[in-house]
Amino acid sequence: MIPFVPVFFSALKKYKSDLYMKSEIDSLQTKYQCCGSEYYTDWFAVSWVDETYLNMESQNVKSKLTGGEYLNDDVPFSCCNINTPRPCIHHHVHDNDRHYNYDYRTLVTLYKTGCRDALMDFYGDTVLTNSGIATLITCGLQLFLVVGVRYLQTSINTAVDTGDPEATSLGYFLYIPSGDKEKPGKDVKIKTKKKKKDKTSDEEEAVNEVGLSSEFEEADETTPLRKGKPEMELEESDF
Repeated sequence: MIPFVPVFFSALKKYKSDLYMKSEIDSLQTKYQCCGSEYYTDWFAVSWVDETYLNMESQNVKSKLTGGEYLNDDVPFSCCNINTPRPCIHHHVHDNDRHYNYDYRTLVTLYKTGCRDALMDFYGDTVLTNSGIATLITCGLQLFLVVGVRYLQTSINTAVDTGDPEATSLGYFLYIPSGDKEKPGKDVKIKTKKKKKDKTSDEEEAVNEVGLSSEFEEADETTPLRKGKPEMELEESDF
């Protein structure tokens, strides 16, 4: 992980020479209402004003040169706090004598929050928190869909096993068999087949009983005729 402070300080040093970097830093400080890396005084240690805009012959400017670089208690205008009623003081910030009715120790017109803390608060508390909540909600919805589809699948399988796919049937998420018991759908199927078989056997027995009774009736009707025929023959032979 790259440390934030050294990288941001290297960007501050390019403020006066790189127009793109200057624009990005000003946008960053304005958008997140921050100044410097950790505090607005970070700008005091950076030569961010181009020498083209300085009177290098001035004794005041010469007194501020350190190693050939101009260092002063100045910050860019993007550090100005828009919520302060007083016009922004971003040059000679710590020089109370230069400004009327001003004391930087009690009232400063700059953002006091460093950009490191501002970015950490934004991405840590806002972005990551919202992303985590969105991820949990998405996982919850997916789990709900998986459970619902599982119940639907087992319900359809149970209905198909009973022989009537359109019938109302129960679903289950996890089926744990105990002993030799079959799944619920198979139990229903076996019971249905047994009922159909018992019904068929009852019908066959009823048909057999009707057939036997009809045979007995036919036998009763034909028997007297067979007995009566020899008697008539005997009577004719006597005469």
